[in-house]
Amino acid sequence: MNRAFWFALSVVGFVASASGRGAVADASAEQPVNILFIMSDQHNVRAMGCSGNDEVKTPVLDQLAKDGVRFSNAFCQTGQCCPSRYTIWTGRYAHSHGCRWNYVPEPLGEVTVGEVFQQAGYVTATIGKHHMIHSPTKHGFDLVVDQREYRAFLAAEGQPPMLQSVEKMKQPSKAYTGVSHAPNKYHPAGFWAAEMVKFLQTNRNKPFCAWLSFYGPHT
Repeated sequence: MNRAFWFALSVVGFVASASGRGAVADASAEQPVNILFIMSDQHNVRAMGCSGNDEVKTPVLDQLAKDGVRFSNAFCQTGQCCPSRYTIWTGRYAHSHGCRWNYVPEPLGEVTVGEVFQQAGYVTATIGKHHMIHSPTKHGFDLVVDQREYRAFLAAEGQPPMLQSVEKMKQPSKAYTGVSHAPNKYHPAGFWAAEMVKFLQTNRNKPFCAWLSFYGPHT
């Protein structure tokens, strides 16, 4: 059976166990377990208050860690965005699924987590940094709200891109690693979070599997 199926099943089983609702594999369960993935980009585990960092303020993440389950050991199988994300979606290494580095089109023959849940009757969505070359291909997600939609929102509101409001720190690199003065409504994190809230409210009476991927703290 496809690895993506087992990956998806293990995720659902973990969520069900962590929430105390029992194994999702129980066909007699009356209510399917809803799943919300939240992903931050280039976010080292040490950059959270719950990991003992006194300089970084992450109260919401700290509360999630307190109420949920934390893994003491984990690894990222590749340091680049596209292959790493496709690995999470397919449950396969980059050398197996074929998207080995950024800007290489991901093979569309792979089965994704979105497709697995879609076929199981779930409403699916990916909101935030989709970051796939074959965009706007949906990869098994009913709803895709990506950079494209964020830029369209800013244009309609007459607002500049978020990065234009960043005070760049004085450093050799050209990375935008300063303070953003964009209001939450026009910041990508605020926009995508609001879009996810809309999705959850619209589908609150349906089983859903949703992916919320923030751009930050990517430099």
